Amino acid sequence: MKKNIIIVLGLFIVGLIHGREVQHYLYFNGGGGLNNLSYNLQDGTQKGRFGNTINVGYSFFFNKNFGVLTGVGFQNFGAISTINKQFKTPDVDSDGANYEFRANYANWKEKQNSLFVDIPLAFQFQQPITSRLALISSIGAKISFPLNTNYKTVGGEIVTTGYYSQWNVEYKNLPQHGFTTITDAYKGSLSFKTAYIGTADLGTIYAITERINLYFGGYFNYGINNILKPDSKLIYQPDGVYNGVLSSSQTNSVKPVSMGLKLGVYFQLGKVKSLKERKHILDSLRTKYRPDFTDKRIDQLTNNNFGFSNTTSIVGGGDDLKKIEAAEREELRRKRMNARKQKLRDMGFSVRTFFDQNGVEQIEATVPSDILFKFDSYELQDKGNSLLTKLYGVIEDIPNTTIKLTGYTDNIGKKEYNKELSQNRAVTVANVLVKMGTSKEAIQMEGKGDNSPVASNKKEAGRAKNRRVEIVFITPNI
Repeated sequence: MKKNIIIVLGLFIVGLIHGREVQHYLYFNGGGGLNNLSYNLQDGTQKGRFGNTINVGYSFFFNKNFGVLTGVGFQNFGAISTINKQFKTPDVDSDGANYEFRANYANWKEKQNSLFVDIPLAFQFQQPITSRLALISSIGAKISFPLNTNYKTVGGEIVTTGYYSQWNVEYKNLPQHGFTTITDAYKGSLSFKTAYIGTADLGTIYAITERINLYFGGYFNYGINNILKPDSKLIYQPDGVYNGVLSSSQTNSVKPVSMGLKLGVYFQLGKVKSLKERKHILDSLRTKYRPDFTDKRIDQLTNNNFGFSNTTSIVGGGDDLKKIEAAEREELRRKRMNARKQKLRDMGFSVRTFFDQNGVEQIEATVPSDILFKFDSYELQDKGNSLLTKLYGVIEDIPNTTIKLTGYTDNIGKKEYNKELSQNRAVTVANVLVKMGTSKEAIQMEGKGDNSPVASNKKEAGRAKNRRVEIVFITPNI
């Protein structure tokens, strides 16, 4: 027993140390349900009884979904047995005569109750449902040590008689000889072994503040081992000793089984950024990025995690907190976006940004065709190859990116020729990027010839701007 306690406490301490780098919580809960000392009687029936459970513990999550818990709890189990049976036992009376001791049980009832202290170790999973509500479950095992186990008779009667076969007579109503009607209330103690119990919980967490979350759910526990120390005594002996149902030959196995409901609270430990502090972030972002950082934009972001984990409490904390978290993700996304735009500008690209139909900001980089290709050709120049090598480094740095390549020309020459030339230039750029490691499926190509000019074709300066390759980085989750 001491060894088991030391092992579990060791796991608790290790979890406490590592939990300082992740989300960690102190929890309290209590409840009740059918907490049954489950057993089968040879000559009677058994029913489970209502029991209670109280628990306190520590849980920590490795990420926003998965974690472990441990702690300590108390749970009581009970049962009530009913016997309607006549038992016959050979015996010898005080005069040395052989006789048959008969005990007739009429609706004889006995209650058993046992209190255990539990030390659980379980895996946890939680999944947000709304901004305040999350589903939470756990599965694992616990060691349960019996603290107090007792029984008490609560009804019925036992009628005892003595049958002497040598005279074919049955004596009754002779209390001085042990033949009487018994309605006395007996009580006593029992001895159980340590229980090893599989456990599973399923419930919901509702955030009422940044630190406090209410819990409501159900539990199920099933004993793995037999906790009874079997005996072969009679329930009631001829000498008037009452041993109890679980100390008799009526059963040889008892397992604790329970199911019910629990209500509790989770307290988040460690430093939590206050709602006031985080609202300040939201206000500063609105000021910094007006007019495009609007409430509509925040609402769009609220439903898109952009691949980042929730680092607040088990669940959000309300609509304000949800919007603040979205704003913080937007700030990080903008910082990454600005860094990539600056890289492209340093490489010689002309850069602009735009919002796609999903409200996500995208980058469009444009490079003059003269840098990449020789005049009237789709053969890549050396300086163009060097530029694409640098471009691949930017592409590789952005996960889940689709590249859209669009080639353009000026209006000198036939339209059909210019469209084919622009298409071939887009294909050349795509082939180079694929050789460097970009997936073919991540590249879209198009040639538009002299369509969509960005400057007038009347002068060479304008025609030079129209001879270009546009590269759009389509990144839904950056």
